[in-house]
Amino acid sequence: MKELKNEIEIDKMLVEIQSIYDTLFEDNAINFEYKGFTKELDKEVFMQKVEKVTSMIKEKVGDKYLIENKIDI
Repeated sequence: MKELKNEIEIDKMLVEIQSIYDTLFEDNAINFEYKGFTKELDKEVFMQKVEKVTSMIKEKVGDKYLIENKIDI
């Protein structure tokens, strides 16, 4: 979306969130499965990052888009 095209901080946060999310899975030629977080604190920090970036996006785009957080981990 063009409203976020130059939002470097939001982009960095989304890349970080995706990187963390990717580590929650074992994905190789033999197996694909959800491993999850090793510590509850790590999960809480992850969800805080998601909430923060969601708020930042909503602030930038206003009511133009419906933004939902459907992460269920």
